[in-house]
Amino acid sequence: MYMDNAHDSISLDARVSATDGDSTLMQLIAGNVNLMEDLDIAVRSDFLGGLLDRLEPLDRYLIENHFALHGGDPMTLQAMGAACGFSRERARQKFNKALLKLQILSKHARAL
Repeated sequence: MYMDNAHDSISLDARVSATDGDSTLMQLIAGNVNLMEDLDIAVRSDFLGGLLDRLEPLDRYLIENHFALHGGDPMTLQAMGAACGFSRERARQKFNKALLKLQILSKHARAL
């Protein structure tokens, strides 16, 4: 049944005659929104989410809260250390190690 309707498809790059002739179907659908930019952000977000899933829970906590990945204000090393029961210096050490792990995971993922 799907193949029967295949001839009815139209390209998003097709010019629309009801406009000035310079507009494509994609431009009319998107309006002022840059769909490719939104897609890029979504892909990067999924990529980062996949990397974060592979971190240990503490490492993930430090990264997500330092960069406020779930919204809100970024947490300081002092605040994260206090929440986890260790010093600011120990939070800094663990945070830097978590960043290094994230960087290594990213390089491995890109190589695939």
